Amino acid sequence: MNKFNNVISRIEDSSRDPLEVTYNGNFYIEDFISNGVVILSFDVLKNLFNFYTYTMNNCSEYGCFLYGNRLDDGSIFLDCVSCFDFEIVDSKIVNVSSDNIRELKSNLRNNLYNCVAHVHSHPELGDLYASECYSEQDLYVYGYLQKHFQAGIDIVSFIGCLINNCNDLSFIYYDSYKKKFYSIRDIYCLVDSNLFKFND
Repeated sequence: MNKFNNVISRIEDSSRDPLEVTYNGNFYIEDFISNGVVILSFDVLKNLFNFYTYTMNNCSEYGCFLYGNRLDDGSIFLDCVSCFDFEIVDSKIVNVSSDNIRELKSNLRNNLYNCVAHVHSHPELGDLYASECYSEQDLYVYGYLQKHFQAGIDIVSFIGCLINNCNDLSFIYYDSYKKKFYSIRDIYCLVDSNLFKFND
């Protein structure tokens, strides 16, 4: 069984808390959604840059939830940053806090958003490849949220976002029907009704 299948089988078969999963292996998501588009508001992009700056200055992971909506054309517009950052356990671990969970449940219960992004950063800690790729725990958390945390609200999509040490962003999505991770390659920032491509 390859590394991806190992993670996916545990997403599908286990109800373990994702924080119990260890960091084994680095994963680069090659398959991508051909029409996948993520659009960030300018305020969200500025916050993500602040996460990158914090990560580089402190050699520590950092993270939060982003909230937004899937638009009629299928693109995802993220325009709200969580009021609470993730708890920093140590330089390589951030945990979703009880405040994050309360806020998440409230936003979903009140139908404020139909898309949530779990965002965190990777500092360069002696392994450049690891800092640019998703860990096993990263993938497990994204899959866990998508499969187990919708509370019957099928319209909600959970995606993952990684800010790496090269000041780059990547978004991924776990398709629970196909049991596969996909990369969302096209990322834009919306500024005064104009779209600027982030990853050109």
